[in-house]
Amino acid sequence: MIEALADEPSFVPDVYFTDAYGRVDALDQGGDWASIATRSGTWQMPIVLTELGDGLREATSPYGYSGIHAAGDLTTADAADAWASARTILQDHGVVSLFLRFHPMGPASVGLATGFDGLEVRRRGTTFMVRTDDLDGMWDRMQGRSRTAIRKARQRGLTGLVRPVAREDLDPGSDFRTLYEGTMLRVGAADRYLFDDAYYRGLMDALGAGLQVVEVREDEAVVASALMMRHDTRAHYHLSGSDPAASRRGANAMLVWSMLEWCAGSGVEVCHLGGGVTDGDGLAVFKRSFGGQEAAFHVGQAIIDPVTYARLTRERASQLATTAAALEQADFFPAFRAGGG
Repeated sequence: MIEALADEPSFVPDVYFTDAYGRVDALDQGGDWASIATRSGTWQMPIVLTELGDGLREATSPYGYSGIHAAGDLTTADAADAWASARTILQDHGVVSLFLRFHPMGPASVGLATGFDGLEVRRRGTTFMVRTDDLDGMWDRMQGRSRTAIRKARQRGLTGLVRPVAREDLDPGSDFRTLYEGTMLRVGAADRYLFDDAYYRGLMDALGAGLQVVEVREDEAVVASALMMRHDTRAHYHLSGSDPAASRRGANAMLVWSMLEWCAGSGVEVCHLGGGVTDGDGLAVFKRSFGGQEAAFHVGQAIIDPVTYARLTRERASQLATTAAALEQADFFPAFRAGGG
C-alpha cells in the first residue's frame, strides 16, 4: 500500500532516498520531508513539501537525484497504480505542483514514469559514473588529458587525501567552506548553492561515517576540497571548490582522482561525478575525461491541482507585468515561480 511515510521505507536504494538526507534538505528549503512509498520500498518518491500559503504546498525531490524508485519486479500496471495513489495523496495534502529529479542510475524507473498519466518526463542533461572496482582499469579508461594532469600535479608536489569529515571541516572559515563558497561566488552560482551552518551540521549528523572530505594540498595548504557521500557500494561527488591558480596546476584533476582511488580501495563499485551546468560545458568535458559511463539525467513535472496552478500563475504574471501564457510557455516549472520568489 502506498502511504505518505514520515520515516524511510525498510529498503532505500541510495542516499538521496534516505530520511536523514531528505530532512537536511527540507531544513535548508524551509519545508518538510516525506516519502510517498510502500513500507517495503518497492515504490518510493521522496519529496520536500514547502508552503505556498492557505494550506497549499508545492513538492520537489530533495536536492540531488531521487525522483521515483520503482523496483524491477513492478509491472507497468502496478507502477501506474502506484503513481495514481501517489497523486491522490499529493492532492489530499494540498499540493499544487510536483517537480522530480530522477536518479540517473535508475533508467527502468524513468522508463515506467514516462507513461504515467499527467507526469511529463524530460531529459535534462548528462551525468557521469565511474566504475571503481578495478584501479588499473579505471586509470586506463581515463582520457590522456586527465592522466597527464594528475602526473603533472604529482610532479608539482600536490597530494590528495580522503578522510571522514570532522565538525571543524564544515565550520565557517574552514578550508572546505572557504574554497567551496569562493568558487560558487566566482562562477555566479544561485544563492541556492550557498548553504548555511545548519545545513552543514545537519549533513554531518545525518550521514555520519558516510560523509567524507576530499582534500588536495600544495605546500601544506589545502587548495581544493570536496564532500563525498557514500551509500553502500555507491559514492557521490557532492560539493567542491578550488583555488583558481592551483586548479591550473592540476588540483581539480588530483581531487577527483583521489576520490576515485579511495573508492577503489574502500569497496565502492561506482562513483557518481554528476554532470556540467549544461550539457557539453567545460565542467562536463572535465568529468567525462575520467572515463565514466554517460547516463541521462531526467526531470519530471506534474500539475496536481490545475485550477489553483492556473490562478497562481495568473497572479505571478500580474506581478511580472506579463501574461500567464508567456509564463507557461517559458522553460520554467512551476510557472508561478518564474522570475524568482
